[in-house]
Amino acid sequence: PVKSTTQQGQIDWPAWDGAVADEAARFLEARKEKDGTFFLDCGFWLPHRPFPPGEADGSAPPPGVADTPETRRDMAEFLAAVRHLDDCCGRVLSALDRAGLTEDTLILFTTDHGPAFPGYKCRLTDGGTGVAMMIRPPGQGNRASRRIDSLVSQLDVFPTICDYLGVELPPWTLRGRSLRGLMEGATGGAESTVFSEVTYHAGYEPMRAVRTADHVLIRLFEEDLRPVPANVDDSAAKEAWIRDGGLDRLREPVQLFDRKRDPLGLTNLAEDGRYAAVRRDLEARLEGWMRETNDPLLVGPVTLPEGGYANAREHLSATIGEG
Repeated sequence: PVKSTTQQGQIDWPAWDGAVADEAARFLEARKEKDGTFFLDCGFWLPHRPFPPGEADGSAPPPGVADTPETRRDMAEFLAAVRHLDDCCGRVLSALDRAGLTEDTLILFTTDHGPAFPGYKCRLTDGGTGVAMMIRPPGQGNRASRRIDSLVSQLDVFPTICDYLGVELPPWTLRGRSLRGLMEGATGGAESTVFSEVTYHAGYEPMRAVRTADHVLIRLFEEDLRPVPANVDDSAAKEAWIRDGGLDRLREPVQLFDRKRDPLGLTNLAEDGRYAAVRRDLEARLEGWMRETNDPLLVGPVTLPEGGYANAREHLSATIGEG
C-alpha cells in the first residue's frame, strides 16, 4: 500500500500500517452508499519486529527476560508499536462509525502469537499462545464489555463467523466451534481442551501442546533439546538471553505446568509423582489429537515443504534463502 523506507533502507512499518488503516477506512466509508454484506480483513505489521525507534520509559521487560537498560528500551519500543497499532485500529473503527455500519457488523481483533521476546514467540507456553482476542457482535449498542476466561482457539473464528452469517459449516471444517453462545452468556459449550503446535518457523523445532483450564503439557520431538536460535527474533532481549546461556540451555522433552499456580511456566511438574495422573491424562489426549489429525510427527520428522526454506540449527539469526 505504501513504498516508504527509513534512512537505513528498511520498510517504514508505522507508515505502512497507517496506509493500510487509511485504505480500510476508505473502503468502509464507500460502503455507506451500498447495500449487502461485506468482509474486510485488515492486517497490520506492528507490533512485529523491527519496532519503531523509541525512548526508554521505565517499562520493565516481560517476566523471564533479563532486566537491563537495553531490554527496557526494547520493551518501550514494543509498547510504542502497540500504541501505533491501537491508533490504526481506532481509525478503522471510526470509519465504520462514520459509515453507520457499526451496529450491523461483527468485529474481531486478534493477534497471531505472543510478543517477540525470548521465551514467548514460537513457544507453546501461555506466553507464546495466549494471544489477544476481542469480539464485538452486531447490535452491541452501549452494553458494557465483559471478559470471558473460557478456553478458546483461533480455530473457533471461522465457525463463529459462519454462525453469525447463518451459514452451515462446510464438511471440510476440521476443528473449532462457534463462540457466539459464550458471548451471549450461554453456560457450557466451552472448550475443555485446546491443542497447539509448532513445526517450522524460521527453523525446524517441532513441538506439540495440550492445554486445559488447569494445566498445559508440552512435548518436544527433537533429540537436540537446545532452543533453535533462528526462532528467537534478533533484539536486545535476544542478546541478553544469549549472554545468559540461553543457546545451550537444555529443555525437558516433556513439560507440565500448573497454569493457575505457575502461569509463567517456571516449574516443570512432569516428573513430579503427585502429577502422574495429570501427565498420563494429558499425554493420552495429545496423542489422540495427533492421531485424529494425522499429525506427520507420529511417523518421524516432518519434511520441509517443496520450495520452503528453513534455517539450520547453527544459524544464530533467521535468514531467507541463504545457506
